[in-house]
Amino acid sequence: MENTTDFIRSPTLKGTQAVAGIWFPTHWFDNERRRRLVIKYYFLGCEIYQFEQGDLLKFPTEKTLHCEQLEGWPLIYQNGLLCSTKLSKIDNRQFYQADLLLITGNHISTYYFSDAVNIDPSLWVDLNDYPLLETKSYSLNSIYQALPELIIESKSMAQIFDGKIPSPSPKLMAFIEQEKQKAEQSPPKQNVTSKPPCKWSESKLWLLCIVIFLVLFLFFYIAKQSRNLLFELEDSTYVLKVVFLFIVFLFSVFINIKLVIELFKLIKDRKQGINSNKIVVKPSLYCAKKLDDGLQNNKDRYVQTSNHTYSTYCVDNIEPSQFISFNGQLDDQVSSKNSIANTTSIANHTNSIPERRHNHNRKPSRWRNYLSLFSMVLKLDRLIAFRQSHYLETMIKKFEKGNLEDALRYAIPLGANNDSTTQSFGTPKPRNKLSLSESVYSNSFNIYLDKKFHQYLQSLYLQSFEKLAKENKTEQAVYVLVELLNNLQEGLAFLEERKLYKQAMELAIARDADPEQIVKLCCLANDWDKAIMIARRDNIFANAILILEKTNQQVANKLRLEWANTLAEKAEWLAAIDAIWPLTQYRHLAEQWFNYVDPLNPKAIVKRFILKPGDALDKLEDSLAIIKNTPNYYQKRLDIAQEIIAQQKYAESLKSLLGVLINAIVLDVVTYPNTLTTVDIARLIAFTQDQSTRVDIPISSLASLKLVKPCSLVESTITQYYRCPEVGHRAIYSMVALTDDRYLLALGQAGIIIVDHTSKQRAHFMIAADKLVISDNKMQVLALAECGDYYRIHKVDLSTKKTVDLGIIKFQRCHDEFDGINWTIINNNCIEVIDISTKLSVVWRVDLSPNQIEQIARNQNDEMYLTLTPNDEIEEFHYSRSNHYLTYRDNVDIEQGLSKIASSKNQGVLLFKYDKASQRIQFKPRNYRYHQYNEIPLNVSQEQFDTMGILSVDYLTILVIKRLNDPACDIYFYHYLSNSFKMIIDWHSSDQLSIFCGINECCLFDKHGRGLHINVNENKVTSLSI
Repeated sequence: MENTTDFIRSPTLKGTQAVAGIWFPTHWFDNERRRRLVIKYYFLGCEIYQFEQGDLLKFPTEKTLHCEQLEGWPLIYQNGLLCSTKLSKIDNRQFYQADLLLITGNHISTYYFSDAVNIDPSLWVDLNDYPLLETKSYSLNSIYQALPELIIESKSMAQIFDGKIPSPSPKLMAFIEQEKQKAEQSPPKQNVTSKPPCKWSESKLWLLCIVIFLVLFLFFYIAKQSRNLLFELEDSTYVLKVVFLFIVFLFSVFINIKLVIELFKLIKDRKQGINSNKIVVKPSLYCAKKLDDGLQNNKDRYVQTSNHTYSTYCVDNIEPSQFISFNGQLDDQVSSKNSIANTTSIANHTNSIPERRHNHNRKPSRWRNYLSLFSMVLKLDRLIAFRQSHYLETMIKKFEKGNLEDALRYAIPLGANNDSTTQSFGTPKPRNKLSLSESVYSNSFNIYLDKKFHQYLQSLYLQSFEKLAKENKTEQAVYVLVELLNNLQEGLAFLEERKLYKQAMELAIARDADPEQIVKLCCLANDWDKAIMIARRDNIFANAILILEKTNQQVANKLRLEWANTLAEKAEWLAAIDAIWPLTQYRHLAEQWFNYVDPLNPKAIVKRFILKPGDALDKLEDSLAIIKNTPNYYQKRLDIAQEIIAQQKYAESLKSLLGVLINAIVLDVVTYPNTLTTVDIARLIAFTQDQSTRVDIPISSLASLKLVKPCSLVESTITQYYRCPEVGHRAIYSMVALTDDRYLLALGQAGIIIVDHTSKQRAHFMIAADKLVISDNKMQVLALAECGDYYRIHKVDLSTKKTVDLGIIKFQRCHDEFDGINWTIINNNCIEVIDISTKLSVVWRVDLSPNQIEQIARNQNDEMYLTLTPNDEIEEFHYSRSNHYLTYRDNVDIEQGLSKIASSKNQGVLLFKYDKASQRIQFKPRNYRYHQYNEIPLNVSQEQFDTMGILSVDYLTILVIKRLNDPACDIYFYHYLSNSFKMIIDWHSSDQLSIFCGINECCLFDKHGRGLHINVNENKVTSLSI
């Protein structure tokens, strides 16, 4: 080795080079500093050689690095030698036995590995001062075999009113049975309400008789002309039988033709809306007289009481009739359960919330529609209408006699306008007891009434309610309102006025009232646990508070406090501050929550100026100075401008903030991509109320400004090409993007780390994690560690750095995002919404069996599920995220040649075909129903198509296609409407690629420490090497 003493400070290698090692000379760094630098750049596979003149870090493979950013002397390979520069003019054959060449000035120094000491860096780490912590327990006794339920069945109406509605006396029931037997034994009276046969029907009947007579006359005339035939007729009974059968045949043919014609005519009129297949019950002679008298006498009274507090009983018209609902026997009304999408509930659970009902209206069965048409053709509808009219006549007589208790047992509920109801062909029976039905008549049988008849029954029920209300018979009055008049809201208001809050709450739960109404009644009934659980489940705190503030400000304030605490639990600090600010005695919590927000957060800065304009400028002086003077914080300045425009009604409080940043904002607008307009800039200048600013930046000059508008990846017209990042030395199991160019990485048993866009570590959580589930505001994360078929779950608050161990549960699939409180998992084909506040508990569940859930997706409004039916059909379900209602359900048509189906967040179901002739992929999103299949401009083999991975981000479809005879793959970002690739990524890795897709961003990573983040909105790509 040739020693040299004239080391130069600036190595000759510049720019980006394929670096094979780094030299740390003793003249530059002391011993401790060299060790720190070696550890900093060390990764798996590196070798360390310690010479007297310095330390050498040798990479296992060349790594592309920027030489000026290295804190050592970069080295490259030259003919198998590590060199500090390129040896283009020097014959390096004389140095072939050396391992390292360092060129300093005019001197060349050679080094041999045999002269160095091979160092193991693990010997440099002293573990004596590190405490040994006990590892997490994964014992079976901490596993949730079944999550605790926060779902219960609603109480029956008899339990709600605690048996206060009396049962009928035995004497009364015996009398009713005697009257029923007499009515059955007595011959039925002629139905005076039946419509007499019209002239058209009579003419058809006479025409039939004339045709039969002419046929007989013609037959006997021919017989007289032939004596042989007459002789046979006189002597043969066989011929007479033939004549008789011939007449019967002609008659039956005529009747069948008539029935078919009438049936098709009714069906045609039904489709055109001319006639209906509903059997309309008209009043009998007695009822008709009472109806005319009653409506005439009560006309003015009915109009007056329509403005009464409890008389909004109008039922939507069903032309030409209205209907009343019953289920055979009136006291056997129970809610039907759907075979699919049926909720499961656990009763009698402490601190439980009510089950969300799924009384989705069914369409009437087709055979009942046809049966109605046949009954009309055969004129059987008159008999059905007569029997039902007789029952209603009996009911009306009981009402008029004033025997309300008996009359109410005969009363039939008035249904709402519902196309899913089914025609009744039977006659209802009186109730055995007065009890509110738990069904909302979604699948009831119905009797259709004449419009005047319906109004008369409505007035009778109204009179009964008023009489019961005056007699303080609250339960019976509510029964009339809710059951007979089908008016839940007025029934709840009636109970609320009498301060029967508990009964009103349970009635609202049983009838599945609006969640806001249920929360309000739970608060008034002092059942706060149930109120908060429902409000958290459906996210309806704000609406419930608005309702409560009208009647009870104190209760509304208490609910507001719970709302603020819930928002704080979700790490939505600014929203929590807004919620609690009206409560002056709790503003100290708002100040505490301000401390959890990033001091450079644009929304937090604007919020503080709005809420505390007096001292905001002093408290935020340092933060504003950093934002103003840091060039890379242009996006924060633009976000502050956007927030000020959104909050312009507080312009007076924000003028001091604008005075500090207005010049920098105007400069950013013409320099960086943004969505501000010249009108917005003029408005911001006006908000400052500073004359000098208006002089420096005159509004007249704004028209000439050239604003830089953003261009998203979807709008880009040029295909962008990228290569995967360089290999790192830490395996990445999961990756999600945070705010401010930060990223959260799961490293398996090594824990969770937060890194910035330069791959520099910013925080470390010692929690084992194989998968990350990020909250919508990116302030909380669920860390999932796989334990066989189970997952151990930790919740991490990234703002407070607090972690909570939620336990171990079993599930098959889950959504990759959650709202901060509610998280959706898939367990045995059940969709379960879990409250993850402090412990795991199910707040909503729906079972899609026998369908098999195959794919799931989630966007800003809905959660989508692709399922496979037992008949190998694809069925699609959409559930609203806000209230978990089923918003859409449909079968996916399997077209000929369809090979692949995938789910997308914004495009719905994606359909793929493969054309063997052209070796091209044909693609169409199912949401674009009137578009054709696009042929993707890419040739792939059948094998590549079969193994192709499909994902989506925004309105781009991601195709992951493996190369033939190569472990690497290519990732294509395809846009359907433009039929073009927006981005192509070359991922040359032998390890499996993983992709996390958000709504407008995606992360690509593998277990070689490589990560790539793509922001579709900003058209920005960030590479990480961990």
